[in-house]
Amino acid sequence: MLGDYFVKISIRNKNESSIIDISAKKLDQFLAKMLRKTLIDLIKSNNVNIYINFSLVESLCPDILGIILAAHRVCAVNGGKISIYGLKSDMLLIFHIIQLDKYLNLYNNESDAINHENTLRKSRLRLVK
Repeated sequence: MLGDYFVKISIRNKNESSIIDISAKKLDQFLAKMLRKTLIDLIKSNNVNIYINFSLVESLCPDILGIILAAHRVCAVNGGKISIYGLKSDMLLIFHIIQLDKYLNLYNNESDAINHENTLRKSRLRLVK
């Protein structure tokens, strides 16, 4: 089972950016540690424009939010940023409620993220009772 984790997080390079693909439905504590190490390694290698693909993720542990925010701060100091795309609507709502959308760019898909188009903003959310 442990070996299965090693295919859950992969890195691609596109233009002068790195894309982290997360191929897991649930981001647990173990994958959170892997994501943290991946982000640290990218930043140490001067890859400070990072996109994280959450399109397959259905739930996450709270540690993920802190890891992403800490990495974003380091990227920003070095002239970069972290952008996230593919969030499911319930996770997107969490990002908006805790106001991470003020610090991170959130997009629907990879194309929008790479082209810096159609940033998801709280005003575009519609809550249904």
